[in-house]
Amino acid sequence: SFVYADYTTECGTPVHELMKIYAVIFIFVYPVGIPAMYFALLYRKRHAIDPTIPRTKKKARMTVNSEDVKTALAIRLQNHHLQPLAFLFESYEPAYWWWEVLVCFQRLLLTSSHIYLSSDKLLQPFIVLMVALVCVKLYSALDPYILDSDDLFAEISQWSVSYTHLRAHET
Repeated sequence: SFVYADYTTECGTPVHELMKIYAVIFIFVYPVGIPAMYFALLYRKRHAIDPTIPRTKKKARMTVNSEDVKTALAIRLQNHHLQPLAFLFESYEPAYWWWEVLVCFQRLLLTSSHIYLSSDKLLQPFIVLMVALVCVKLYSALDPYILDSDDLFAEISQWSVSYTHLRAHET
């Protein structure tokens, strides 16, 4: 017998066993390791990414005062130690310093459910649809982006993912 995805690899051989070990290692390196690394890096710098406003001695929140958020963004921008990590948080409001980690897990769940639920083919579309709808709700309720237009675009794109998923599983 041969590996379904690669007919050049025969099952039960030393090469096959080595590839299984290799696959398990990289399951932890990429799908688990990258989001974990992002979270660890962001968590260590969370107070600098979401700074306390000197004038109010509080964290800036868009629902309370948008001017404080602008001040927090200016403070965050002045901190040059954050520059290597800026790609992970610069689009998000300071309160959502962790949002990119959520995006990583969302992508993982939406693209890999067929692997995790391979034993139950009928459950796969339902689970993916539930993940997509939970993401719609999170994006619409939390509005994580600095710009309102980005929040609107993100919500529309989440609805689009849900609709595309529904259309793909129509039978």
